Amino acid sequence: MQKYDGEKGVEAMNINGFLLGIAKAAAKGEEGSEWLKYLDHMAIFSAEEADAETKGKFMDELDAILTGYEKAMEMQDGEDSLSIWLKMKDEETISEMVMVAGSDASVILMRGQIPLSEMGNIIADQQ
Repeated sequence: MQKYDGEKGVEAMNINGFLLGIAKAAAKGEEGSEWLKYLDHMAIFSAEEADAETKGKFMDELDAILTGYEKAMEMQDGEDSLSIWLKMKDEETISEMVMVAGSDASVILMRGQIPLSEMGNIIADQQ
């Protein structure tokens, strides 16, 4: 994500420490915010406004990186797509969750100690 951060049409943001604390406090009580307490780092990346070449390079590199993750879910709605990838700490705990909107070349990376049971709640909220 950092490699592409300076490219035209690309936006990237790392959220941890103090900023993540503010985000957790601001989201408190909002629908779907319960699982934020398990996070210690978030990164948000969007190449939606980038040219096709930049998007293609980024998505190709991302595909190679995601081979180390397990695909938990994939949804398609017309041209829009969303996939969720997991890296497990153990059988009950997710250490990294990557949400990829392929059509927008956008990614949300979440790191922490997320109970696998929370993943079911996230999926249920999306349906």
